[in-house]
Amino acid sequence: MVDWLKSNIDTILIFSPIFFTYLIYFIVLKISRKRWKAVHVSVQITAVLYIVAVILIGNHLFQVKMTSYIIIFLIFLLAVILIQQRYSQTEIILYDGIRLLLRWSFLIFSIIYVCLGLYYVLMLLIKVFN
Repeated sequence: MVDWLKSNIDTILIFSPIFFTYLIYFIVLKISRKRWKAVHVSVQITAVLYIVAVILIGNHLFQVKMTSYIIIFLIFLLAVILIQQRYSQTEIILYDGIRLLLRWSFLIFSIIYVCLGLYYVLMLLIKVFN
């Protein structure tokens, strides 16, 4: 069991974000009975899973280590969010900035996740029919 888990950890991490997004959504929905709260909590928690999945898919498809580029992008995005927060409010609240960063990251990386998944399936189909 442990050997199987070690050999397939990449595959598990690639396919887990969608499952955990729905799982967390339904758990929070059952607890709080508020749809928007369930959406926000599931988005904020699973954003990290989508980032990890995009890194693994990019590494698998293109043999490129994207981790440092993604970290730099996330730091830049957080800086933009905090600068915008400074101009729109009188003080910077880091917690709100990180929450907004997680929501934006979910949006960006879930789109990239779907696009890379479609690209991967398309490449498999091209291999099969050639």
